[in-house]
Amino acid sequence: MIVAVSLNSALDRVYDIENFHVGGRFRVERVREIAGGKALNVARVAGILGAEVTAVGFLAGFTGDRIEALARQSGMRTAFVRVQGESRQCHTFVHVGQESTEVLEPGPTVTEKDVAALKELLAETVSEGDVVCMSGSIPPGAPVDIYADLIECVRERKAVALLDASGAALRAGLDAGPYAVKPNRPEIEEYLGRKVDLDELPEVALELHRRGIAWVLVSLGGDGMMAAAAGGVWRVRVPEIEVVTAVGSGDAFVGGWAATVERHGPVPEPSEELIVEALKRGSAAGVSNALHVETGTCDPDQVADLMEQIEVTRVL
Repeated sequence: MIVAVSLNSALDRVYDIENFHVGGRFRVERVREIAGGKALNVARVAGILGAEVTAVGFLAGFTGDRIEALARQSGMRTAFVRVQGESRQCHTFVHVGQESTEVLEPGPTVTEKDVAALKELLAETVSEGDVVCMSGSIPPGAPVDIYADLIECVRERKAVALLDASGAALRAGLDAGPYAVKPNRPEIEEYLGRKVDLDELPEVALELHRRGIAWVLVSLGGDGMMAAAAGGVWRVRVPEIEVVTAVGSGDAFVGGWAATVERHGPVPEPSEELIVEALKRGSAAGVSNALHVETGTCDPDQVADLMEQIEVTRVL
């Protein structure tokens, strides 16, 4: 099973607007509502690709009720800790051929008691061999090392954790030794405190891998990915497309990767065949997402076709 840990879930409201600009007045025919936040995007894509998925995390208020209802409608199981306040809403203005605009609310404040309840819930939910995806920002009130504590909880259950976070939460989480990590290049640079040229990125990814992280998945956006696993480094190149919106494509990658790894079983040193398959399916899911107005989605048939167009080459 795949377990998606969503600490700061959101009700994503997506507006498709032509020629959007600041100061204008726009009418929309409909607003798309999606159970959002990075982890729920991951969960939805993994489910679309055939995985059994459970989402855990925090929810609050009427907005939280709507998020949970939408999550269940998309096929995932849910197990949330209810907290005081109101879950956040995030607004995405999609203008085809241009960068999308996002407005993100902060989310409810959680307490020490809430965090303890989440740890207990996660321990009850996770079983041996599960792939646990921890993605997204941490809510106000949560300790900066919350992901590190949750990674240790997952390890005690003989399951594995992927971490997709940023800043201090990423730093603390890396110190806990997750099974996999998916930073982008700016996050790697922030972690190291310096610029990283593309030609040195393979060595940087390999160094993180040698610290005991089985998969280091460095996103390069539309330029694909650099991945370190099983003692080697692979460069992933994706086809050029006309992007509708790139929002959620990184999460879609994680969903495709997780669905593949969970199907084969998470192992410390995956075979080259599994590495290539997971990187191709994840990347294809990310590209498929970028071809849709909705965020955190993919089309399974499109993913299968795109996998044939994605190049995965070992570079180290």
